[in-house]
Amino acid sequence: AEPDARASAARCINNLRIFEGAKEQWALETKKETGASPVVNEVKDYLRGGLFPTCPAGGTYTLNAIGSHATCSIVGHSLPVEVPAQ
Repeated sequence: AEPDARASAARCINNLRIFEGAKEQWALETKKETGASPVVNEVKDYLRGGLFPTCPAGGTYTLNAIGSHATCSIVGHSLPVEVPAQ
């Protein structure tokens, strides 16, 4: 990948991590279980400045349910898959 593509993917993945933190905070404070699906307005309060970040490459974000990672529509812009502990 070109350096610019790598840099935008890294920024996008960082945004996905920010979404995961916001989702976890929302779930904790609202006592939501795994599988609950937050909407943007519900997690905005947990994002810095209440601002919803955008993908630098123009991808579309989907928050997904608690227990599933937030995703970006651009291939390669994704959080690493966690391997369950044995």
